[in-house]
Amino acid sequence: MSPKHSPILDSELFEMFQEIIEFPILKLNGRTMEIESTFHMYVQPVVHPQLTPFCTELTGIIQAMVDGQPSLQQVLEVG
Repeated sequence: MSPKHSPILDSELFEMFQEIIEFPILKLNGRTMEIESTFHMYVQPVVHPQLTPFCTELTGIIQAMVDGQPSLQQVLEVG
């Protein structure tokens, strides 16, 4: 028996300090395999708030995309 719903999380982490800078989630219906809802937010890194060129090249996320965004703690409180 498959689960009714499956949350799918794909996070982008910020280099060696492993801060989450993107938080997308899909709610997938386990019976039909259809996407029922989505959630997406960029996250402002707090330990090292400036993205490096390596991070931007790896993820495609630029500084302007995370500037002014909520912290991971704030994003988790939204749900």
